[in-house]
Amino acid sequence: MATVFFLQKIAWKTGTSFGFRDGWAIGVTPENVVAGWVGNTEGQGRPGLMGVQTAAPVLFDIFRILPNNNSWFEKPTYNFMYVPVCRQSGFRANTDCPDIDTLFMPPNAIKVSQCPYHKLIHLDVTGNFRVTESCEPPSNMLHKSWFILSPAMEYYYRQRNIDYVSLPPFKPGCDPLGTGSLTGKLIEIMYPQAGAKIYVPLEINGERGRTVFTAAHRRAGAKIFWSLDDAFIGTTQNFHQLGLNPSPGKHVITLVDENGTGVSRQFEVLEKENR
Repeated sequence: MATVFFLQKIAWKTGTSFGFRDGWAIGVTPENVVAGWVGNTEGQGRPGLMGVQTAAPVLFDIFRILPNNNSWFEKPTYNFMYVPVCRQSGFRANTDCPDIDTLFMPPNAIKVSQCPYHKLIHLDVTGNFRVTESCEPPSNMLHKSWFILSPAMEYYYRQRNIDYVSLPPFKPGCDPLGTGSLTGKLIEIMYPQAGAKIYVPLEINGERGRTVFTAAHRRAGAKIFWSLDDAFIGTTQNFHQLGLNPSPGKHVITLVDENGTGVSRQFEVLEKENR
């Protein structure tokens, strides 16, 4: 985004690593490029350690002390076109995107994939439940475009978009997959990735650190019960993170909610010489 600070226009972007381990921010003007990073020597996650809240203020402080010529990038005058873009996802708009922006982009942008997150869903007459033709007459259905994200994406997107509405559940007895989710996912493991090989460094005091395991659940307030190699290790609700220190070797992390929906993932903790 481009923002004006003290009569200076800056194009800037922030980012936050998985597990809130560090945050970064990069800003650009015609004269300067500034990058800011905020983290800790332990590599452990900290709630609230996000780029927009930690690294961005540092970035703007640096720009305030740099020379400012009040200049800005010139808009190209050729070899560009206007492309319709989905406001929520940033992808090229598809026929189900209700809110569309028009951006000035290179001609090849028309080849970019269309928005994969807006899809047409079918609701009952109340608009509160999804249905299929096997349990609801098509004449009674409401057809509506819906912005559908995975549980992990929902977790981050909702933090900055309070108007985001999760996908409605299926009407009782009408779920074709038995999952309660159009995507087949209610729980998603955000970290570690599938088949990840993790090296856990030593802390300053010489003890081995902890790896922050992170998950997301599509339903707000849901409880998740965590197990490591079939041994129960803890319960989370709303904020689904656990700091663990598995022994070197291969492991399986398993998450199950109070309704019995579960997901598992294999990973490996490396010895020091194998990192």
